[in-house]
This record gives sequence, structure tokens and C-alpha cells, in this order.
Amino acid sequence: MKKYAAIPVLFGAFAAIIISSCAKVTQSSEKSITSFSISSPAAMGQINDSAKTINIMVPRGTDVKSLIATFTFTGAKVTIGSLTQTSAVTANDFSIPVVYKVIAADNSSFSYIVTVVVQRNCLFVSSLAAPGDPRDSVVIVKLRSWKYNVTIAASSTLPTMTADTFALYDFAFLSETPNSSEYYPMKGHPLPLLNLEAWAAAKTNVLDWSSVPGAVSNYDPLTLIIADNSNSPLSAGFAFGTEFKLADSTSIVGEADIGFVPTIKNLPIATIKDGSLIDSMMIKFVLDSSIITLSGGVLTDACAVEQGTLLADGTTVAKNRAVTIGIHASAYAHLTDEAYKLIQAGIHWILKE
Repeated sequence: MKKYAAIPVLFGAFAAIIISSCAKVTQSSEKSITSFSISSPAAMGQINDSAKTINIMVPRGTDVKSLIATFTFTGAKVTIGSLTQTSAVTANDFSIPVVYKVIAADNSSFSYIVTVVVQRNCLFVSSLAAPGDPRDSVVIVKLRSWKYNVTIAASSTLPTMTADTFALYDFAFLSETPNSSEYYPMKGHPLPLLNLEAWAAAKTNVLDWSSVPGAVSNYDPLTLIIADNSNSPLSAGFAFGTEFKLADSTSIVGEADIGFVPTIKNLPIATIKDGSLIDSMMIKFVLDSSIITLSGGVLTDACAVEQGTLLADGTTVAKNRAVTIGIHASAYAHLTDEAYKLIQAGIHWILKE
């Protein structure tokens, strides 16, 4: 009897071994980054777990080539390439996006793309001191939604600005709201410029790189055509020949796009569709089309000049790039998505991003 009584005990022990063995094989599949930050300078990352991206903005002047991240995670370990990462210890070069791989106990993994962006400071020149001309507000809100640190300055204060003042900013955004003559202190423009006014570019007091043509419109949302066929980032991803309007049809009649004819070497972005400007002027002013001329050249609504470009007065664009998009300030509230894409592409280009 004793011999047979031992059989259940042995069977139970054997079952326990099997269960224990199975438990060891079942490993956790948990793997995610739950927090991510930079301690010096202090900056908190924004985690999008569904897209597996982490975006983090650091102050202007930060050296992103050697930053130490502090992070928490679920899983067994975190690596970049073959190197295991230790929170608050391992330094990495974030000048380009970095892939953090989170490996679970069961050896499955997820990869997060971590992008560090250095804050860019924008000098927004308006006709009024902060908060600026009311017409500028919609553009300022958009710039801030793009994470630019915007400082608003009245154009009347430009004469008091020194080189040290300009050095505080990464680029200047010139609104159409001030009179063109008020931009005189920007001559030589020590900052990259995004200019939403062709008139300022048409005068020698700013860029001296276009003439006032015989036909200029600021009273109708005109159709533009992308004129660049080199896939330049200035074209905001729009294909050569793409047509769109900068302002929608609800724009105030009399205040929309501004056309101009560049007189120096330029990088074309968008021209005004043939006939649309002439037609709108004829309707507005009841003019005979035979008396309207374009002063030679192609009527343009958006173009850019590269660093080193020779200006009409013999000087050069020596320190930066510049982009002009001809939009009247009263049309700002009616800008299309395409217009904002063109503006954003222009900013990226002047900043060489």
C-alpha cells in the first residue's frame, strides 16, 4: 500500500515542475516609454504613443550634440543602435532625430523617434507695438502654433534697434501693415527675412530687388501657379504648375494679393496666372487692357533671393536669405491652407532647416 500511495505525490511533484517550467517561459511583452525629458536645459518631451514619436523643444542656443535624457519605461531595456541607454546618464547627439528602441522581456520591441527642436525667435514687425496691428493677430497665432517664440515690435522702433538687438532673433517676419518707408532700418537686413509685402521689396529701403510694375493688385484673391520645377523646398511640396489662391473668396474686396516683377536674380516660387491680374484690374478700374503693362518680366507673387545675391544698388545679400510673398494685410484673416504652407516653407528655407 505504501508503494502505491507514493504515486500521487510523485505525479503532483512532476506537475508542479511542468507548471513552474511554463511560468518561466511566459515573459512580459510590456514595452513603452512613459516619460521623457532633458534636465539641462530643462525641457519636457511630448510623447505620442500611437505614432511612437517624442518631440521636445529646447531653448535657443542649446548644444543638441550632447544631451542627456531622463526617461522612464516599461520593458527590459532601452537601446540606441547596439548601445544600452541609462536614464539621466547616457549622452546622445540630437542634431538629427534619434531612434530609441524599447525591448520587452519577451524580446519584442517598439521604436520611438525622438526629435529635439531648438526654439527659434521671431521678430515680428507690425505697424503697432504688442499685441500688434489687429490684422496681424491671425498670422501671429499661426507662428506661435508652429512653436516660434514671437516678439512683436512696432516698425517705428526699428531705428533704435542695434546689431545686438537683432542678434536676439533667428529671423524677422515683416508684415504688410507698416508703410514701406518704415522698413528703411532693415536695409542690409542682418536677419533672414520673410516678407509679406512686395512693396517693401520694391523699394530700395529694404531689399532693392524688385520694381513696382505697371500692374499691381491688392484687391482680389488671384490664382497663382507654382513656377518652380526643381522640387525646391520653397514650393512647400506643391508640384510645378499647381494652381491655388493665397486668400479665399471671402477676402475683403480690394485687399488681397500683391504682384511684383523681380529685377534681380531670384528663385521663383509662384507667378500670377496669366490674365487674372489684368482681368481683375479691368473690372476694378474699368481700364482698357492695352494700357496695362507689366514693365517687362513675369508678374510674380512669391520669390526668394539667396545669400550672395547682387542687389540693384550694387550691394549683396551677404548674411542671409530672404523670401517675399505678396499678401495684403487685410487678407490675412482669409489666408488659405496653401498660403500658410507657402509661408511655413519660406521660413524653413530662410532658416536653412
